[in-house]
Amino acid sequence: MAGITKTAKVAQGEDVIITFGPILNSSGSTIDFTGASSATYRVMSSMGGGSNMINKTIGSGISAPTTTFTVTLSDTDTDALAAGQYWHECKVVVSGFTYQVLDPSPFIVIASAT
Repeated sequence: MAGITKTAKVAQGEDVIITFGPILNSSGSTIDFTGASSATYRVMSSMGGGSNMINKTIGSGISAPTTTFTVTLSDTDTDALAAGQYWHECKVVVSGFTYQVLDPSPFIVIASAT
Protein backbone atom coordinates (compact mmCIF):
# COMPACT_ATOMS: atom_id res chain seq x y z
CA MET A 1 0.00 0.00 0.00
CA ALA A 2 1.38 3.35 -1.00
CA GLY A 3 0.98 5.97 1.67
CA ILE A 4 -0.02 9.58 1.54
CA THR A 5 2.47 12.39 1.11
CA LYS A 6 2.02 15.21 3.59
CA THR A 7 4.31 18.12 4.37
CA ALA A 8 4.42 19.07 8.05
CA LYS A 9 5.49 22.49 9.28
CA VAL A 10 6.23 22.84 12.99
CA ALA A 11 7.86 25.39 15.27
CA GLN A 12 10.75 24.50 17.56
CA GLY A 13 9.60 23.78 21.10
CA GLU A 14 5.95 23.20 20.17
CA ASP A 15 3.84 20.15 21.04
CA VAL A 16 2.47 18.52 17.89
CA ILE A 17 -0.26 15.90 17.47
CA ILE A 18 -0.58 14.22 14.09
CA THR A 19 -3.74 12.20 13.41
CA PHE A 20 -3.79 9.40 10.86
CA GLY A 21 -7.02 7.89 9.57
CA PRO A 22 -9.38 6.77 8.61
CA ILE A 23 -7.30 5.41 5.75
CA LEU A 24 -8.95 3.73 2.77
CA ASN A 25 -7.60 0.81 0.78
CA SER A 26 -7.77 0.61 -3.03
CA SER A 27 -11.35 -0.70 -2.93
CA GLY A 28 -12.48 2.20 -0.73
CA SER A 29 -12.79 0.26 2.54
CA THR A 30 -11.39 1.64 5.79
CA ILE A 31 -8.23 -0.13 6.95
CA ASP A 32 -8.42 -1.41 10.53
CA PHE A 33 -5.01 -1.38 12.22
CA THR A 34 -6.34 -2.95 15.45
CA GLY A 35 -3.88 -5.52 16.73
CA ALA A 36 -0.91 -3.95 14.95
CA SER A 37 2.31 -5.65 16.00
CA SER A 38 4.20 -2.41 15.46
CA ALA A 39 3.80 1.16 14.34
CA THR A 40 6.68 3.53 13.80
CA TYR A 41 6.82 7.23 13.05
CA ARG A 42 10.18 8.81 12.48
CA VAL A 43 11.71 12.11 11.50
CA MET A 44 14.93 11.65 9.54
CA SER A 45 17.76 13.95 8.58
CA SER A 46 17.45 13.16 4.86
CA MET A 47 14.93 11.65 2.46
CA GLY A 48 14.85 7.88 2.69
CA GLY A 49 17.20 7.64 5.64
CA GLY A 50 19.99 9.48 7.30
CA SER A 51 19.93 9.85 11.07
CA ASN A 52 16.73 9.30 13.04
CA MET A 53 16.00 12.62 14.70
CA ILE A 54 12.69 11.54 16.31
CA ASN A 55 11.39 7.98 16.65
CA LYS A 56 7.94 7.10 18.04
CA THR A 57 6.35 3.68 18.57
CA ILE A 58 3.09 2.30 20.00
CA GLY A 59 2.87 3.34 23.64
CA SER A 60 5.76 5.76 23.25
CA GLY A 61 4.19 8.59 21.29
CA ILE A 62 1.82 6.54 19.11
CA SER A 63 -1.66 5.66 20.40
CA ALA A 64 -2.93 2.09 19.95
CA PRO A 65 -3.96 1.97 16.27
CA THR A 66 -7.53 1.15 15.26
CA THR A 67 -9.04 2.82 12.20
CA THR A 68 -7.28 5.96 13.41
CA PHE A 69 -4.28 6.70 15.59
CA THR A 70 -2.26 9.68 16.74
CA VAL A 71 1.42 10.50 16.96
CA THR A 72 2.38 12.93 19.71
CA LEU A 73 5.59 14.95 19.51
CA SER A 74 6.46 16.79 22.69
CA ASP A 75 8.00 20.22 22.93
CA THR A 76 11.34 18.58 23.81
CA ASP A 77 11.21 16.51 20.60
CA THR A 78 10.83 19.57 18.40
CA ASP A 79 13.06 21.82 20.54
CA ALA A 80 15.98 19.45 19.87
CA LEU A 81 15.73 20.06 16.09
CA ALA A 82 17.53 22.93 14.39
CA ALA A 83 15.40 24.98 12.01
CA GLY A 84 15.44 23.45 8.54
CA GLN A 85 14.00 20.64 6.44
CA TYR A 86 13.83 17.03 7.55
CA TRP A 87 11.73 14.07 6.34
CA HIS A 88 9.04 12.10 8.16
CA GLU A 89 7.31 8.77 7.52
CA CYS A 90 4.99 6.33 9.26
CA LYS A 91 4.57 2.55 8.94
CA VAL A 92 2.17 0.11 10.63
CA VAL A 93 2.52 -3.70 10.63
CA VAL A 94 -0.66 -5.80 10.91
CA SER A 95 -0.63 -9.60 10.53
CA GLY A 96 2.82 -9.47 8.94
CA PHE A 97 1.80 -6.87 6.31
CA THR A 98 3.51 -3.48 6.39
CA TYR A 99 1.35 -0.48 5.55
CA GLN A 100 3.32 2.59 4.47
CA VAL A 101 0.84 5.04 5.97
CA LEU A 102 2.93 8.15 5.30
CA ASP A 103 5.47 8.11 2.49
CA PRO A 104 8.68 10.06 3.21
CA SER A 105 7.55 13.67 3.11
CA PRO A 106 9.05 17.04 4.06
CA PHE A 107 9.06 17.90 7.78
CA ILE A 108 9.89 21.59 8.11
CA VAL A 109 11.00 23.07 11.43
CA ILE A 110 10.84 26.83 11.82
CA ALA A 111 12.79 28.71 14.48
CA SER A 112 10.98 29.47 17.70
CA ALA A 113 9.76 33.03 18.06
CA THR A 114 10.82 33.05 21.70
